[in-house]
Amino acid sequence: MSITKGELVIRALKMLGVVDSITSADPEEIRDGLDYADSMVAEWENHGITIGYVMPLDGAQSMPDDESGLTAQNVLGVAANLAVNMAPLMGREAQQT
Repeated sequence: MSITKGELVIRALKMLGVVDSITSADPEEIRDGLDYADSMVAEWENHGITIGYVMPLDGAQSMPDDESGLTAQNVLGVAANLAVNMAPLMGREAQQT
């Protein structure tokens, strides 16, 4: 079983320092993260990069409880790329780890 799309967004937000053990993400941050994830992976797919991510049906939005379809070896890379893409929206600068 893969992680959910909401869990993927939370990992990206943790990488940015937006979420920690005390602070949780608000619904708008999760919604934005889901939209960024779908857009980012759609762009990759347009360039022939497929990673097993489950795209929403046409006209639908991803939900936090939706399975991402990612395997364990893809999660960290996708979350890190998502964090880089979301950093300006969150008023953060992505740091190299």
